Amino acid sequence: METEELLEKKSATELQRPRTVPNSGSYNHAGTVFQMPAHFGGVEGGLAPLVYRDTLTAATMYETDGEQLARLLPKNFTLLRNEIMVASMMNRGVEWMGGEPYNILAVNVPVRFEGERDNLEGWYNLVTWENNPIPILPGRESAGIPKIPGHIEDFRFDGNEMRTWAHLSGHTFCELHFTDIADADPQTEAAVKEEFTEMDWMGWRHIPSLGNQGGADLSHATLFPQEFECRSVRIARAEVQWFAPQPWKLPTQVHIISQLAALPVRGAGKALLLDARNVLRGDLTKVLY
Repeated sequence: METEELLEKKSATELQRPRTVPNSGSYNHAGTVFQMPAHFGGVEGGLAPLVYRDTLTAATMYETDGEQLARLLPKNFTLLRNEIMVASMMNRGVEWMGGEPYNILAVNVPVRFEGERDNLEGWYNLVTWENNPIPILPGRESAGIPKIPGHIEDFRFDGNEMRTWAHLSGHTFCELHFTDIADADPQTEAAVKEEFTEMDWMGWRHIPSLGNQGGADLSHATLFPQEFECRSVRIARAEVQWFAPQPWKLPTQVHIISQLAALPVRGAGKALLLDARNVLRGDLTKVLY
């Protein structure tokens, strides 16, 4: 991967690049990225690395029913383990947003992708809630990460405990409770830092066809790599709770939350708190075949 100095330079250059509008009125030009509304211009040079100076992640993994979980995966993806990772992140110093903060709640599963061209292992994102619309739109359109709106609370620390929860329209649908938080021993810290130095994050970009005929104008697997420079690692015990809402409470998300809530939580307990510098490698995003 590239040096920190080069990534910093690329990130700063991304903020300074001028918008260009082709006279032809066409928005399909090699080397230029257009996002809606495209008629106001695109950015030459393609996507760039996105630097997040301070990211505090609270992540826990638990076993669940493999058959139920596998039904949520699209073609060419297979489960590596009957496991779910629930990760909440407080992002600060987000350079491409001018330093504006936002929080997320992501649900990932360990997978293998086996296609005609690409074969790799990593994490498939089932859904990501974010409390700011600015990163939701490009994350869906450009990277295929299934982002949707939600309110994710800042982490509430009290001694060696931490709580956070996600809600929408006044209805809480997920709670994380960390207890027995302590610094990781040197061996554990080194192992965690090595594991999360690079992360192959995968999604599925789907644009439905217009009208009522069904189908899709675009539907394919995507890769959106991440890099973490961990400054500290803490361990904890965790409890995860999902709350399936009544349809009238969250009519646009009940089908998502209810299926996650129906997956049994088995063996929850291990958890990590990571303080890191995070780089989303937009320049390495690609379609998987």
